[in-house]
Parts: sequence; structure tokens; C-alpha cells
Amino acid sequence: MKNRITGYVLIILAAICFRSAQEKAVLLSIERQALGISTYSTIENAPPSMALATMMLGGFRGVIADVLWLRINYLQEMGQYFEIATLADWITRLEPGNSAVWGYHAWNMSYNISVIMGNPEDRWRWVQNGISLLRNEGMRYNANDAELHFDLGWIFEDKIGGKTDQMHMFYKKKLASIAQEYFGDSPKDTMNLIGDEARASRIKADLVMDPLIITELTYKYGNIDWRLPSAHALYWAYKGRRNARDLSLFRCNHMITRSLTDLFIKGTLLYDKSADIYQTSPCTSIFDACIREYEEILQKNKDELLLTSFKSILVYGMLVFEKTGDSVRARNAYAKLCSIDKSISGSYEQFINDISVNDSKMLK
Repeated sequence: MKNRITGYVLIILAAICFRSAQEKAVLLSIERQALGISTYSTIENAPPSMALATMMLGGFRGVIADVLWLRINYLQEMGQYFEIATLADWITRLEPGNSAVWGYHAWNMSYNISVIMGNPEDRWRWVQNGISLLRNEGMRYNANDAELHFDLGWIFEDKIGGKTDQMHMFYKKKLASIAQEYFGDSPKDTMNLIGDEARASRIKADLVMDPLIITELTYKYGNIDWRLPSAHALYWAYKGRRNARDLSLFRCNHMITRSLTDLFIKGTLLYDKSADIYQTSPCTSIFDACIREYEEILQKNKDELLLTSFKSILVYGMLVFEKTGDSVRARNAYAKLCSIDKSISGSYEQFINDISVNDSKMLK
């Protein structure tokens, strides 16, 4: 009897403590919202049990998030991507300051769910959902998170700009069509973006991109066609690099150089929506800025992988300039290649002849 009474007392005390903690959590949440520093939002469309648990637990939201993560790991093995999307959405509501869950949620949408769709429009919609999630929501709570910027840039660079998805050309055309409404059909259209307040405001509101950074990139690197996925990958990696450290800095640097390389190789776009034409060719005007970026990064960090990429772009530049009849720039690229790779010797003529025979397919 005594033990039973003691048990009841302990339960009552625990309930009182729990209730007091919950009330304190509510008051703190109200104060955070009043000060504009609240990091929590209401879970929409959650089942009653989830809504009740969230309301009652307050500061124990992390516990719920951990349980949901365990469920997601199980569903990942089972390939249940739609349910994963739902649970991941709940976690972002529980812990909006956790950038990892935003990145995972967007990746699941853009890569896993999209490929389940048979219709190209449906696929594109899920790729866009991943982009919008990071750009419009995730960065609202994690504005200075470099990894989140990299994750967003990767969707543009790899999912849209790459060729791993069989619908990649459809994605490229859709992006070009959307971007052309904001940036025009020529790189020159962004040169005076700041002076066009109406257009700058639309870009900032709809695409969540800073016109000042767009203008900075235009003057820093040259003719950037913003209808191309690599241009958007460059933007997000460049913006993310400002707050990047260690691995995040490494990843952002690699995305910047990769994006610039792509913009040199296929940065001139011929796009006609009505005729269904989408053709790319080299943009030679961006080559020098691309090389400077490689050199600046390599001066600060001895990165063998990046050095290999640097040598490859120099070789490709030689091929492009030789084909277009610009022998001066081709020879300058060869001289720079020799300066960073002492194993290369012999005449320029012999070297260009060898790579032209072996790697002519690079220009097709």
C-alpha cells in the first residue's frame, strides 16, 4: 500500500514538472516569435497523435525528430520515398535549424521521387519541389549554411545539368524557358540588372536570388547565360562559399570551378522554345576568368583533384582555340600547362597533334 501511494505521488510530481516545463516552453516560444528569432513552425497535415505530441512535448521536439529519422532509415531500405517525404517534412517543422534534413528532403524529392514519375512534367515538378524546398524554405532558417547552398547548387549542376537522368534534356529546356522570362535571351541582358528595379525585384522575390551577386558574378567572370543550369550552380556555390569552412569550402570551390568549366565548354546557348531547339557550344570569353579561379584556389589549397581538372580544362581550351583559329590563346594555354606539369615536354605542334587525334571527340 505504501509503495502504491509513493508511486502515485511520483507520477503526480512528474506530471506537474512536465506541465510546468511545457508551459515554460510555450512562453519561450511566444517570446522568440515576438523577437523574430523563433525557429519552430506548426506541423501542417500531421495526424492528431503527432500534433498532440508536438504540442505537449514542446522542447522535446528533438526526441520526436530522432524517432522519425529512425523510421526514415527503415523506409529508405524499403524504397518508400513518398512516406519519407512526409516524415522529412515533419522533421523540418520540428527542427528547421537542422540543415541536414533539408538537404536530405530535397534530395529525396529531386532524385528519388522524380524518377518514379513516368510523365516528364511530373518529373520536373518534383525536381522543382526539391529546389523550392531548399531555396524558399530551408534557407529561410539556414541563410548562412554553406552545405545547404552546395546541396541546392548540386541539383542544378548534376540533376539538371548532368546526363544521369534520361529526362535531362527536358529539364534543361524547362529551366531555360523559366530563366529566360527573368534574365532574357542574352548574357548582355544582365549587365544592367541593378538599373532595372522591376526585373531585379522579380528575380529576388520569385527566384530568391540576389541581383547584386548576379551582377558581381557577371563582372567577375564574364558572359554568363543564366538560362543554363551551371550558371545557377555557380551562383549558389559562390554565395555559399562566403560562409564555408573546411569540407564545405572544399565542396563549394569544386562546384565553382566545375560550373565555370561547364560554362566554358557549353556556355553559349542557342534556345528556341517554339522550334524545340536547345544547342550549346563553347563560350571562349569565360576561359580566362575560369583559369584565374583555378589558380586562386590552388594557391590557397594544394588540391590534387582540382589540379587534374585544371590541366584538363587547359587541354580542352587548346583544342577549342586551335579549332577556332586562335593559335595565340591555344599556345598560351599550352605554356601554362607546361608550367604546372613538368612531365610535359616537346613542341606545341606535336602535343596539339597528339591530343587532336586522341581526343577530337571532346569537341563534338
